[in-house]
Parts: sequence; C-alpha cells; structure tokens
Amino acid sequence: MKTNVWTLPTRIFHWYLAAGCVLAYLLSNYTQTHAAIGLSIGTLLLFRVVWGFIGPRYSRFKDFPISPKKVISFTKHIKTEEHLYTGHNPAAAIVMLLIIITGICVAATGLATALSVDTDFFGTARFSDFDGNLELHETFIAILIALIGLHIVGLATSLYIDKGSKTVYSMFSGVKRLPGINANLNIWQKAFTVLAGIATLSVLVYVLMR
Repeated sequence: MKTNVWTLPTRIFHWYLAAGCVLAYLLSNYTQTHAAIGLSIGTLLLFRVVWGFIGPRYSRFKDFPISPKKVISFTKHIKTEEHLYTGHNPAAAIVMLLIIITGICVAATGLATALSVDTDFFGTARFSDFDGNLELHETFIAILIALIGLHIVGLATSLYIDKGSKTVYSMFSGVKRLPGINANLNIWQKAFTVLAGIATLSVLVYVLMR
C-alpha cells in the first residue's frame, strides 16, 4: 500500500534547508552571500514552525511521536516492523525538531553578528558584542552540523532496515509504501506556502542586493 506522506511544500522546505546549509557553510568567506542564504533559511524555518501547527498531516508537530513511551518502544523494536511509522519515527521527529530550533538560533546569532558590524543591515539596530555573537553563532553551527550528521546516520540506517517502505526516497516522491491516510493541502495551506516562498526569496534577494 502506498501513502502520500510528504506534500510538495514539505519536500521543498527539506531540500532548500539541506542545500542552503551546505552552501552557507561552503560560502562562509563570502559574507554577503553567506548572510543572504542564512537569513533566507532562518525565514523559512520560522514559517516551518507555523507549518507545524497549520500544515497537513504528518508535518504537524502534534503528529510527531516524541512521547517517552513511543521513543522507548521504537528503540526496543528497531529491528521489527513495529518501528515503522508512516510519518516521522520518534528518532527522526526529535532530530527534526532540534534542527529547526538550532537552525533558527544559527540564523538569529548570524543576524546579531552582522548587526554588530553594520548598523544599517536592517534599519538602525545594533548589537555591539561582535565576538560574543560570533562565538554563539559558531557554537550553534557546530550543534547543527552534529544534528545533520545524526540525520544522515538515520537515513543510512533506514536504507538498510526499511527497504520495503521506501522511507528515504519518500522525500523525493512524497510517497511511502506503508498504510496510512494521504496528506493533502487545503486552500489556506497552499496560500501560506506561497507566502512563505515569497518571504524567503525576498529576504534572499534583499540581502544579496544590499
């Protein structure tokens, strides 16, 4: 049985976040481009928080199986079919939440660092502690890299033990070979997706063109 799990907006968010993190890291010496990518990611992450409350099935935070009971059960049955979840499994849900939180912290401290050397970055606000802001920014980046590493380990593990469900490939197709209710978008969710896309790209272009 096939189930539509990840809607197009969720998949776009995932791949923009993945590509953006890689590019921001590789282009860290190109301040303007690095800042543009980082702040656009931060904008998208803020919209993802809202999406966690108003989005479709499986993307909502209330559908994340992160209760202690479910986490323990998942760990005990990792080698059986009982560990399979149509949406996020407990481990993936926890890591995803931490990536969202840490990513927002990376963007916020990056903005604070930029404001500490440029009073005109966004208006006249200024954070004077450049060294402190930069240290926090780099700390959150290190945490984010570790979380992304955990995510990759989880994907590799899933490739080995979840071959039939096509869990890894579902972020491309949106479909898992597991029973469940299809995720669909209503008109308001579609409108919110357009708004999120416009806001994210606007921040990217604005910072690049400064």
